[in-house]
Amino acid sequence: MLDGLSAGLVRRLTEAGPAAQRRAARAAASLALRHAPVPDDRVLDGFLAFDAGRFGGGERGPLDALIAELDEATWRHQDDTGEAGDELFGRARAVAALHAALHEDAAQAAYDAAYEAHACLEDGEAIEAAIEAALQGTAAGAR
Repeated sequence: MLDGLSAGLVRRLTEAGPAAQRRAARAAASLALRHAPVPDDRVLDGFLAFDAGRFGGGERGPLDALIAELDEATWRHQDDTGEAGDELFGRARAVAALHAALHEDAAQAAYDAAYEAHACLEDGEAIEAAIEAALQGTAAGAR
């Protein structure tokens, strides 16, 4: 079972077709980035690539760099202040959810985006609701 998701939802994700898995991945990434916004053009470019159906390494590279920058900022904050840096960590995980959504394999994209969104929000119910709506093709999960 994926961390924070019910066995039933994981089963439905597994049984879903690639288009539904892509909707679920996008829904998880969108939810994470609404919770922890990252005002960076690379995030917009990632969503544009997703919406254009461009998946894989080339589309994910700029997000790799952004995740590294945010992780580094988190560690620097921890070293400088002794505090956890939860806000910075959440932003890095939100970008990681989008990065995951761009995986070339739709099922892996859905699983990994859900995992990263959970690390960002720690709200399994909200993630499940967004993914369930996406799997059903409703507007609540579409964006």
